[in-house]
Amino acid sequence: ERAQYLWDTDKNMTTLRLEDQNGAELGSVAFFAVHCTSMNNTNLLISADNKGLASYMFEKTKNGNFSQMGTGKFVAAFGQSNEGDVSPNTRGPTCPNGQPCDFKT
Repeated sequence: ERAQYLWDTDKNMTTLRLEDQNGAELGSVAFFAVHCTSMNNTNLLISADNKGLASYMFEKTKNGNFSQMGTGKFVAAFGQSNEGDVSPNTRGPTCPNGQPCDFKT
């Protein structure tokens, strides 16, 4: 089956542009395969909410840097597409001390 695909993971993004009857942008819905297991719970520097951050940053770009979330005219949504465990943790989660972690820690 792998011979049917160019890559081990899906690198395509599908984007739906929403506009009014005059062609003005109202929003965007984008679908991309990024699994939430890309970060484990020992990473305190980066949030696993990559889709929420993408929505926030795109809305800031479209509505202005000083706009408040949910108040601008442009609405961005980033939904999950084909899902599977594409975690970079191929040897399992690692605790800050470098030792393997169990799923409870």
